[in-house]
Amino acid sequence: MEIHPFIKRLACEDVEDYSDLFDGWTHTITQTQAGRFGYTGLSVTLPGLKIFIDRHTRSLRWCEYPHIPVTAIFIPLQSSGEVRWRGREMSQENIVVQGKGEEQHFVTGAHMQAIYIDVSEQLMRDLGWSELKNGHLKIAAGPRQRLVRYCHDLIVSQPNRANEQNALFHRNALLRLLREMLFPAMAVGQADEDIRLEMSDFEVLLLCEENLRKSGMTKQVPNTELASRIGISERRLYRAFETQIGMSPTRYMELLRLHALRRHLQSDGSKGQRIADTMAEFGFTNAGRTARRYSELFHEYPKETVSRGRVKVS
Repeated sequence: MEIHPFIKRLACEDVEDYSDLFDGWTHTITQTQAGRFGYTGLSVTLPGLKIFIDRHTRSLRWCEYPHIPVTAIFIPLQSSGEVRWRGREMSQENIVVQGKGEEQHFVTGAHMQAIYIDVSEQLMRDLGWSELKNGHLKIAAGPRQRLVRYCHDLIVSQPNRANEQNALFHRNALLRLLREMLFPAMAVGQADEDIRLEMSDFEVLLLCEENLRKSGMTKQVPNTELASRIGISERRLYRAFETQIGMSPTRYMELLRLHALRRHLQSDGSKGQRIADTMAEFGFTNAGRTARRYSELFHEYPKETVSRGRVKVS
């Protein structure tokens, strides 16, 4: 049953049916508590990655092995009993990086909830994360919470997969949060002896996004200035954007500012403001053109966003 073109609901009652839900994965599962398996989940498909938000009602032992070229990030959320990976107990401070082709062993309590993020081999290379190895990591609570919240908010917002620009926006935002969680030193621009990653074209993209967010998304930053901020040439900037997302830096920055404008229109902060004035605050001087671009991206005009009623966003 589809909730949305790229968000699907998954469910099965029998352990034997579980592997049929996931192409390219083999699972061997043993229930340690009698009763129905009771698996339910949601999958979200974005360019180069998939997110699974899973839940099952019984305590389990399971082994899994991927036959597809992906690296999976396993993030346990809650469980009525222990969660163990290869005999090691996991807490809210732990995640597991499941390396490509590596066999995994888990033991979980009943009513376990978890998030899986499968990143394709090609995207791992594009990100420059190919050195990320199979293993058990301890991570900070803040980055973990922001990533989990974004995954849940993505389900609620149900963005349109048919709009490739929107799919890329959400994919990149998720990768930025994933990088913050996995590579905290790299996320704040500090050197780390254990993590020495060459700046990939995709890293250029993420650094550009971070620089724009720091400026509040209130104006279009010239490409020469943006390249200077992150210490690369303007030619390298253009190459990174064309190679990774097939659009110019100027076009992608406009996309980010339109998303920032939408979040503001949905919030209480825009109450009492003229929409044209709000657009101007985000650097859009042509209200008519901006309204058309907004409707192409979100399938509604700014005034419709406001009239539908404002909702709280994370």
